[in-house]
This record gives sequence, C-alpha cells and structure tokens, in this order.
Amino acid sequence: FAIFYFVSFVLIGTMVMLNLVVGVVVSSMDEAHKELLDRAIENETALTGAVSTENELKARVNEMRSKLAEIEALLARTKPK
Repeated sequence: FAIFYFVSFVLIGTMVMLNLVVGVVVSSMDEAHKELLDRAIENETALTGAVSTENELKARVNEMRSKLAEIEALLARTKPK
C-alpha cells in the first residue's frame, strides 16, 4: 500500500506546484498588461492633453465611418467599367 500513497503524494504535489507556477505566470502577465494599458493612457494624455471620454470616442468613430462611406462612394463612381 505504500506505493499507492507515494504515487498519489507525488502526483498531488506535482499538481500543486504546477498550479502555483501557472498562477504566478498569469498574475505577472496580468500586471504587465495593466502596466502597458496605463502607459498607453499616459501617452494619449500627453499627446492630446486630455483623456477621451466614451462619448468623444463614439463621435470620432461615427465621423470616421461617414468619411469612409464618402471614400467608398467616390471609389465606386471612379471605378472603370
């Protein structure tokens, strides 16, 4: 019966250690991702002077969509037949 105890102890111990390693890696990646986002926000703030609000971003996206529609219409008219 000692072999069953030993094998189960080694397997459970291995799983616990693997779980700890994965937890540390995921935690580090999450922290790095948050730091990267913070830097991106700081860069945007430094370049524009203010942080964009959600409504401002939606307005910019809508403006870009309308400009894209205008470009597509121009391209459709100038397309050779």
